[in-house]
Amino acid sequence: MKVEVSQLNSCRRELRIEVPAETVEEEIGRAARRVARSVRLPGFRKGKAPVPIVRTRYAKAIQEEAVEHLMRHSTQDALQKEGLDPLHAPRVSSLDYKPGEPLSFRAVFEVRPAIEPKAYDKLGIKPKPEKVTEEQVDERLEAVRQSAARMVPVEDRAAKKGDILLADMRWWRGSRQGKPTERPKVNLELGGEGQHEAFIEALEGVEPGQVKEFEVQYPKDFKAQELAGAKILYRVKVHAVRERQVPELNDELAKQVGEFADLTALRAEIRKGLEHEAESRAREEAVRRVIEKLLEANPIEVPEVMVEAQIDDQLEEVARALVAQGVPPDKLKVDWTKERERMRESAQRNVAARLVLDAIADQRKVEVPAKDLDARFEREAQRARLSVAALKARLDKTGGTVAVERQIRRERVLDFLLTGVNI
Repeated sequence: MKVEVSQLNSCRRELRIEVPAETVEEEIGRAARRVARSVRLPGFRKGKAPVPIVRTRYAKAIQEEAVEHLMRHSTQDALQKEGLDPLHAPRVSSLDYKPGEPLSFRAVFEVRPAIEPKAYDKLGIKPKPEKVTEEQVDERLEAVRQSAARMVPVEDRAAKKGDILLADMRWWRGSRQGKPTERPKVNLELGGEGQHEAFIEALEGVEPGQVKEFEVQYPKDFKAQELAGAKILYRVKVHAVRERQVPELNDELAKQVGEFADLTALRAEIRKGLEHEAESRAREEAVRRVIEKLLEANPIEVPEVMVEAQIDDQLEEVARALVAQGVPPDKLKVDWTKERERMRESAQRNVAARLVLDAIADQRKVEVPAKDLDARFEREAQRARLSVAALKARLDKTGGTVAVERQIRRERVLDFLLTGVNI
């Protein structure tokens, strides 16, 4: 077998493969024998027809099977011989074969680019967390107080903005024709985020037991895309009207929201949490600047297959977020092709950053201790509500175990770049 390797760019490779005529003939013979064992011809029992007859009767199918087998296996042999690790199944083209002659074809694929990282050990970028102020602590404490509010039934007045309605909701899009969407016994905060003013006004003044029917014409630029430009007909049956009763800011509140001795202890915990958030934001900003400097010093081409996979992951995250909000992605008026193109630049940047960090990890021979990998698996298993064994089994099917290890290596590289502590 003749093999020629061409480097189309830093990521793309081309194999030109020629399989000798005698090898093709041998494989056609094997394919003919395989077919003969499974076919039934008039005058012969199943699998007993002479191979020459089978070969004549099924010549085209046998040749196609033999050529397919040879292309697949000769490509794998060539990749192994040349030490190439493709990121995807090679794309075959320029197939050329005539009976009695050699088989030739091209196989094109992408590989990770070879990177010799430079200018990364003296970036001088450190996380600089903002100082947490008393005003920030007060704001977070007030949010805690508001979240501890109780819902108290309203009996002496009608509903007003800010109240919580326990209601059965039914609505139609455009007209009352067709089956409506129904949501029984929902808690509806009157004036909550994302509500149109006409919707709020229609329900102000309602009382328990009342049924209110109304329509809302949403503007084309309405924030919720699934409602933009739509006319919605609502039927709302109110079961109860409740208001939020906010507790006082005192030691009792501290004991109510957690195991805190008093309000001072709660404030200290809130400050600690805010400081942790500030540190996380500072690290994120520092990482962003580090990546920016790394890519400036190490410009690389990125494999298109990795970029497409990154875009797929980003779109899946969008879809999961929509589903979690009860919005079917297929109902949105979104041009997903344009959305992919919009994401392409950031996806290319993300892939390039991963490749450069991996190259630094390789250059510095960064390894992930087994205990660190096990600890990550335990955290991810708890988050996914799975056993560690079940999580590993799921990851092994998609190569996710290797991906987790690579991610930890990148994190260790970033720790080194931000702190200067060797790895």
